[in-house]
Amino acid sequence: MQTITFNWYLIRVSGIVSVALLLLIIISGIGQVTGWTYRFMPPVRAWLVHKILAYSLVGAVALHIFPLLIDKFHPATLIQLFVPFLLQYNNSTTFLGLPLAPVAVGFGVVSIYLMALIILSSLKWNTTKPRLWGWIHYSSYLLMALIFVHVLYTGSDVKESLGRGLWILAGIIILIATALRLWRAGTLRRKR
Repeated sequence: MQTITFNWYLIRVSGIVSVALLLLIIISGIGQVTGWTYRFMPPVRAWLVHKILAYSLVGAVALHIFPLLIDKFHPATLIQLFVPFLLQYNNSTTFLGLPLAPVAVGFGVVSIYLMALIILSSLKWNTTKPRLWGWIHYSSYLLMALIFVHVLYTGSDVKESLGRGLWILAGIIILIATALRLWRAGTLRRKR
């Protein structure tokens, strides 16, 4: 039987905080494009909040992954933390007899690189290479999809019906916000 330690709590709480920050970042970004955010705050403040949320996400993700180096229940090496699909975590979740947790953990590692690319490109390219930056920024939707799977199949907090239901609700909210964002961009509207 696993002994619950401070490290166990730190990994889980920082994961939950990371997900909450990512949801807020995506919603605030969509809100800036659609103009909804400006109902609550001026554009300069909205951009600053969006940026601070992104930096906070980096810290929360670091607190989520680095304690795995000293975790007693499921320790990981530095290489396993940064090379996708090397960390073999199994929580008995399967699909058609295949374990899903190792794939979901790999998605988490890929998400670290995607998050870093999105944030680093935003530091400079949003003004110097706006078209490239825009395409990279669109990958935040892929990032959210990868994290959705990562949490759904590795998170012990979403194994129970309430946590799972809340997580699926969060996914639906992001899908609706994404559809509204695409509608605003004219992607989903009929061309006349």
